[in-house]
Amino acid sequence: MGLLLFGEVRGIDSAKRRVQAVISTADVARDGAVIEPRGWRFEHYDRNPVVLWNHDTAQLPIARAVPGERMVTEREARALCAGAQVVRAGNQDQLARAEHLEQL
Repeated sequence: MGLLLFGEVRGIDSAKRRVQAVISTADVARDGAVIEPRGWRFEHYDRNPVVLWNHDTAQLPIARAVPGERMVTEREARALCAGAQVVRAGNQDQLARAEHLEQL
């Protein structure tokens, strides 16, 4: 699969409205920090696992993370992948938006 803005989409299941994407890597961040994918803890996030478009807190969530679909990839232990159930909001279908951008 291709790149979706700054993240890599690993799969889209339109029928189930699910997206599987890389949500974190062990690469050096802008602030110089490195978080190993196996080091993430999600206890607090899983209480309200919303997914925001580009971390934009001014907008409503576009999806709900699926905790059981979170994994560190075996092939590259430097990437944390996660699944998300995409919401449908009025006439702005975020899944169609993701599918379109993934094709760019």
